[in-house]
Amino acid sequence: MSGEEKSAKDEPIPFGKEWPLELSDEVITPNADRMPIIPDRVEIAALLSAEDALDRLAFRTLYESGLREVEFLQLGREQLKEGYLEVAGRQVLVREETLRELNGLPEGPTLFGWNTTELRKRLRARARQTGLIKRYEWIDRKLMPAMFRHACGVHLVEGGMDIFALHVLLGHSSIYTTFRVAEMAVGTCRESYERFHPLSKVAATPIKPKRDLRLPEPGEEKPSKAKPADLSLGDIDTLLGVAKDDRELLLGRLFYASAMRVSSAAELCYLDIFYDERRVFLRAAKGDVDLYALIDPGTAEMLRMYQDREPISDSVFELGTRQMNRLITEMGVRSGLQAQAQPLGRSVSPHCFRHAFATHCYEAGMDIREIQKLLGHSSLATTNDYVFQHFERHQAVYQNCMKQA
Repeated sequence: MSGEEKSAKDEPIPFGKEWPLELSDEVITPNADRMPIIPDRVEIAALLSAEDALDRLAFRTLYESGLREVEFLQLGREQLKEGYLEVAGRQVLVREETLRELNGLPEGPTLFGWNTTELRKRLRARARQTGLIKRYEWIDRKLMPAMFRHACGVHLVEGGMDIFALHVLLGHSSIYTTFRVAEMAVGTCRESYERFHPLSKVAATPIKPKRDLRLPEPGEEKPSKAKPADLSLGDIDTLLGVAKDDRELLLGRLFYASAMRVSSAAELCYLDIFYDERRVFLRAAKGDVDLYALIDPGTAEMLRMYQDREPISDSVFELGTRQMNRLITEMGVRSGLQAQAQPLGRSVSPHCFRHAFATHCYEAGMDIREIQKLLGHSSLATTNDYVFQHFERHQAVYQNCMKQA
């Protein structure tokens, strides 16, 4: 077939169009910067434990195969092969047990005989039973079967599958769509994070539930135009040590643990926190980009204590960005760090924690590309700007290299 005779249907879909299509069922305003909600493995397991055997098999097939909703609904017996499913010209893997159960379904035009409405109704009914539906009810998202496809891709990457194999299995037209899936798999950085982030070795500080605290209404402060202060590990300890109450302590620790921006912290709700996998969903961060961040076990435990029985739809801190700026700057003043930073044209602010996160993880040995992923930077050059370069470290590395030489 000549180039002129090729139909538009045969042309690969570019990333800028394919990724919004992948999100179109779940995200109300899909674009290339949004990300879907990825339930944790405990929530997925709860969905797959449905009482109805047909529901269990359907949800398991969707999760294990990563099929698109339309591909699943059109699945016929002739597509069941030895060890795989043949879908749209590609070989789709599922577990042998699942394949046996699919072969045992009654004869019919399609394996399940459902339409879109029936599948979505069954999924939402099960999600209400497990409580997962609550993650979607309070934000601009809808719980859809595509959730299984996204979770499958992320969990395969976190399990060690390479991008190119995943690209084939999920049937993406653009490799950049597969890279987008990999960006959501922050669990690939978990081992490095827990090895190199200083807070991973710091236990949770007991704090009271938010409802038991009498918290003052802080004033507001515009973001400082001064550059962020260069905070050492000792400075972080000093800063957190002058927190006036549990809210300030948790806020400062969360900034340092996750490297989230102040705008994300102001928007953070309990439903964005995945305690079991110790990750946080940051909705519409800088540039309206969705991101996932990691937190350490101690910070996750403190968030649990703070939430206690608060509804998951509640805001965690109930503070605006200027109020958060005010709290952190006042902590800098009380600790004396603000006075040290000002002569250098720098200031203690929430943004300092992002720079401290990047610098301390880099100096501890974390790969710069993993830091880039956790900070949500599109450019490695931006991540490099976040790392404070200390002569003493360069000197130590140089001396060590020269000894080996």
